[in-house]
Amino acid sequence: VDVMNFGAVGDGISDDYAAVSAAISSLSGMQGVVYFPPGVYKIGTSINLPDSIVLRGASSDSSHLKFDLQGAVGNCINITGSISGPFDTIVAAYRGTSHISVLDPLPYQIGMYLELVEDNGSWDTQPVSWADNSVGQIVRIDSVAISGVGGVLYTQSTIRADYNGGGAGLNARIRILNPAREVGIECLEISRADNVLTGVCFNIYFNYAVNCWIRGVESSMSIGSHIEADASSRITITGNYIHDAYLYDGASTHGYGITLFNHTGECRVENNIMRHLRHSFSFQTGANGNVNAYNYSIEPNRSEFPA
Repeated sequence: VDVMNFGAVGDGISDDYAAVSAAISSLSGMQGVVYFPPGVYKIGTSINLPDSIVLRGASSDSSHLKFDLQGAVGNCINITGSISGPFDTIVAAYRGTSHISVLDPLPYQIGMYLELVEDNGSWDTQPVSWADNSVGQIVRIDSVAISGVGGVLYTQSTIRADYNGGGAGLNARIRILNPAREVGIECLEISRADNVLTGVCFNIYFNYAVNCWIRGVESSMSIGSHIEADASSRITITGNYIHDAYLYDGASTHGYGITLFNHTGECRVENNIMRHLRHSFSFQTGANGNVNAYNYSIEPNRSEFPA
């Protein structure tokens, strides 16, 4: 679907949010591409993308999504899933294996995604609240086996840490997720026209998302991280040009490029050009099992001395 057919103007002055939202809604939850012909599309409200939607421009130097949220705290584009249930204490899961032992396997089904997590250990000598529960992994269930005293959840991916359930005193546990899936952003430019001094604001935000991608995108101004993936898996970020920010002091990820956060894993960050950023790439709070390869990072910058 072409946003022009839903009333978009693309002149950089009129707010095209309603047209973009109508184009997305017209797909009624089906797979589809929302297409932006060449133009500058001023957007005054955050866009929340449902599953199986691709935002695609004509090219990154001709289709420009210019977000102006008028100083409101928020992200330009959100791809967010949800939590489907409470935490359930596990028996154990061990590094190098592909299964999780549980007391009750009945709530779990093939194809479900789980968040596996435990409390920080004694290594956490400088605790901060945003880094609680750093050890974790997003996994997909491939099969379920039931035994007389519990069951086993076999996972698509290898477990990358040891989780000893209640035995180690770290409260190893899992919960079921309903992740956002199969969302793509391609061949356009994204920028933030308004600055926000306090609050976390990303250009593109993945939260509980799987099997999504960004490719051929220029992200030209951002408040916080240009791209942040939080508790997500199998996100591909490739062939993009990411540069410049309003501030470079590191607060609320000011000046960051691509941030993989909160045990995000199995993502591929490849063949990107990063310029004039505080941290082009940040892997923190337990991001693990990712590939970061064949990227440029040039002209680093920060606000403090030494710059």
